[in-house]
Amino acid sequence: MVSNGIALIVEEPAPGQFYWVLEEQRIRAAQDAQLDRAERPMPSYGLAVMAGIAALEQRAGVASGRQGRMSQPAAMDFGPTTIAGTL
Repeated sequence: MVSNGIALIVEEPAPGQFYWVLEEQRIRAAQDAQLDRAERPMPSYGLAVMAGIAALEQRAGVASGRQGRMSQPAAMDFGPTTIAGTL
């Protein structure tokens, strides 16, 4: 997913540990610049995507000066779900 030059990437450095990463896409740079990253792993790819989208939306809202539902950072817990141990 790419939004305004910021890409949402999900990495799995170890089996079952998913991290979302926001990277600024640079056309002429040799490497992309990492803007933000999950502090802890998510138990599934889907939860990592959801948490990454929330971070991307929050960043977009702050950058545009919009205030509303996300005017103050909400505590988000995308930790283990009820299905985490059944897959």
